[in-house]
Amino acid sequence: MPDRTECYQTSESVAPFIRLETPRERIALPYTTLLGVTLSVDETTLALDFADRQVTVRGKRLHEVFCALARGRVEAVFARPSTDELLAGPANTAPMVAEIRISLLDRGDASD
Repeated sequence: MPDRTECYQTSESVAPFIRLETPRERIALPYTTLLGVTLSVDETTLALDFADRQVTVRGKRLHEVFCALARGRVEAVFARPSTDELLAGPANTAPMVAEIRISLLDRGDASD
């Protein structure tokens, strides 16, 4: 059974898709089109490079999410900005996703 935290859901086995959910949209992208994942040094930004899209995940303490993505075990990432994060203060050690941005890549004309 998948383990679910506030901002992401994992699977015991490799997930075929990554579901990205925000208050405004939901999309599922296949892992087979994921070309790379980058985590910023301060662990606040994840960049997921897909064949036709760029996904930017912003939050806090995203190292755990990064590691699960690298293993292909993330089934879903949820943008859940919360005032609880402010109340929890520095004692909160769980990952938190405040924003997910999904952009189509502009392929342009290959003959340029």
